[in-house]
Amino acid sequence: MNDPRRQERTFDADRAFAREKARMDREEILLYSLSVAFFLVALIIYTFPAVKTVHLVYKERGVKNAERALLAEQTRLKLRYETMTSPEEMEKRALRDGFAALPRDRMIYVDKR
Repeated sequence: MNDPRRQERTFDADRAFAREKARMDREEILLYSLSVAFFLVALIIYTFPAVKTVHLVYKERGVKNAERALLAEQTRLKLRYETMTSPEEMEKRALRDGFAALPRDRMIYVDKR
């Protein structure tokens, strides 16, 4: 019952079937390639909006940081301008730049109504 030639033929047939099964013809390769390409395109279409949204969030954060920095700079410049236009500061700058102090009787103060 255990014929070695029969077992060998069966083994050869199994090996040939496995080889034939492992071989892919052109149609199968084309279909496989198309399915992989379709999957990649679908993946790109699905993930692109999410990536774009994350990029926009980072860009918005950068713009908000720049806006905060500009507002801080504006506040600092306003304070500096107000300090520079105060009479005391103007007098200090004039004395520092070589102007002589006027006597009190020669000073005139003008108020805005």
